[in-house]
Amino acid sequence: MTTSVRGKLVTAITLLIGAIAGIIYLAFPLRLERQALGALAAKAESISEMTAFSVAPALVFSDSRGVDDALKAALGNADLAYLVVVNDSARVVASWQSALSSGEVPIDHFLPEPGARLLPTTFERWLTSRVRA
Repeated sequence: MTTSVRGKLVTAITLLIGAIAGIIYLAFPLRLERQALGALAAKAESISEMTAFSVAPALVFSDSRGVDDALKAALGNADLAYLVVVNDSARVVASWQSALSSGEVPIDHFLPEPGARLLPTTFERWLTSRVRA
């Protein structure tokens, strides 16, 4: 059976469109998922950095009311599930868990081990750089 040029062309274009659709169907969801997770991680990091910068002065001066005031902005974020503020001796100063969080991971999971050495906050790094200059 001989196929016309027109039939061969239609078959080739149909296979090409099918291959492109298959690639889009398989590749794009994975790429979009990676991008979404990356954006979520970046947002979590920026929220933690901004909160640390806001809370650090109150922690330095042991001002619990200042800590509460500084946390109000972070608690307004609907995506926030857990918030734990610890001082330089790893003592919990404030903690919060969203009512909407599943509770599958207990908030104790995010607390530092007793006697753990904590990384300096953004504010402490900024203050140290200003004092050295």
